[in-house]
Amino acid sequence: MKKSICEFEQSVIRNLSASNRSGELSAHLKQCADCREALKVAQWMQTFAASAAKEANALPAPGFLWWKSKLIERQEAAKRAARPIVWTQIAAALIFTATIFWLLIENQAHLAPVWNNLSTSLELITVPLLIAFICGALICLTLALKWRSNID
Repeated sequence: MKKSICEFEQSVIRNLSASNRSGELSAHLKQCADCREALKVAQWMQTFAASAAKEANALPAPGFLWWKSKLIERQEAAKRAARPIVWTQIAAALIFTATIFWLLIENQAHLAPVWNNLSTSLELITVPLLIAFICGALICLTLALKWRSNID
């Protein structure tokens, strides 16, 4: 620690507020740069200590921190327990997809008549579906315009 250069430095630090200072100390502060610097540092340290005390009170309670750590621990345990199940589901989905593709490729000759019948069936219902879609769109447009006119 720095040794005090001025004999009044400790008195200045002890009497931080201007109301506690005597006239002699106030006059000395105007002349002594070391005491002014010591006063600035002491005031800053008091301000810092006050803000640090407020922040220390703002910390969560130890019980809350313990509860939160236990909650996180349980969540991590659940994730670890579910990991094999997730991998099994992914493997099952891949096997299912591969099996479907294999069956489609293997039975391609048998499925050709089904595809032909399906396309014929779609040709038969395309026009009625298109008409129904257009009618539905017009009904929705009419309702939207009516709703908008009621708002205005």
